[in-house]
Amino acid sequence: MKRAYCEQLWAENCNDIYYYLIAMTRQRADAEDLLQNVAVKAFKGYRRLRNPASFKGWLVKIAKNATYDYYRELRKQKLHLE
Repeated sequence: MKRAYCEQLWAENCNDIYYYLIAMTRQRADAEDLLQNVAVKAFKGYRRLRNPASFKGWLVKIAKNATYDYYRELRKQKLHLE
């Protein structure tokens, strides 16, 4: 997949991913940070995506994993503070 095509698919789907992240975190600021992380991961890994038709599902999976990582890190930080 070409980078320009990836950028087009990102532009078409980034709002949905953003709202998904808001639903997962319930915080706009956290969702915005995670959206940036998802964008970086997507643009680094887009060449591995074999089927462009599954781009949105792939982005959701990246977003879900980024959210889990975010909550794991929060839990670690909370344990270190106690």
